[in-house]
Amino acid sequence: TVNMDKDIHITTEWLPELDADKHYYLIALWCQIGITLSLGIFTFFVAVHIVTTASTTSHDNLLISMLYAPLRCLNSITL
Repeated sequence: TVNMDKDIHITTEWLPELDADKHYYLIALWCQIGITLSLGIFTFFVAVHIVTTASTTSHDNLLISMLYAPLRCLNSITL
């Protein structure tokens, strides 16, 4: 019975801490990826905004379609 109690004590105390550490590591990793992606998309939006304000309306539709294609790919990946 002492060995069983030790096994139960180890499984209930040590394994959730390891799982929590893994979860925190994954959350930090995905936050880092999300920050880099959002900064890249933000700079992309700024560049597209500068180009679209300087260009004519005929180029706007092409740039908007080019803008939403990668965002649709990102949405399909996340979902």
